[in-house]
Amino acid sequence: MRLKRFAGAIVALVVSFTLASVTPASAQSAPQGDYCLQALEGGPATCFASEQALESHQAAAAIDPLLTVFDDVNYTGGYKNYYSAYGRAYCDNSLTPNEASDGDLSNDYFDTGATVDKDISSFVILPGSTCLVTFYDQTGFHGNHVTKGVNCPDMRTCFASGNWNNRARSLAVT
Repeated sequence: MRLKRFAGAIVALVVSFTLASVTPASAQSAPQGDYCLQALEGGPATCFASEQALESHQAAAAIDPLLTVFDDVNYTGGYKNYYSAYGRAYCDNSLTPNEASDGDLSNDYFDTGATVDKDISSFVILPGSTCLVTFYDQTGFHGNHVTKGVNCPDMRTCFASGNWNNRARSLAVT
């Protein structure tokens, strides 16, 4: 499971694959950080000291991100990947924020170290995933929102409701 801190609480996102198949036995010891993977079937958690270390592990295990956001237009600048909470490369038909969502983007960072909060300018949805991404202008999946099921090279022009460049405070992948 991936642990994220939100206003003092810990929210766990569960990745559904068997740890033994992707994690060396030495990494399955007691948790060593706040960013963890946990099989739905139970068993030991594998934790990492940073989100970057967790993402490196996921990349090595060939877990594709459902959504990648960028801090510049045309898919450039810093990026941040959002992985399925269930370890899969598709979305189900549920409209609840249950796939790869975050209710407070101030806790997320691009690979450059800049905060994702109010700094998304373009995004890519995993091809063939059938995912939709909804961006909200308030934390906790509140406020005005827009939804898109295809890539967006420039958030100033991708939405009929207007400019969403550097506006998102939370996002839900469904």
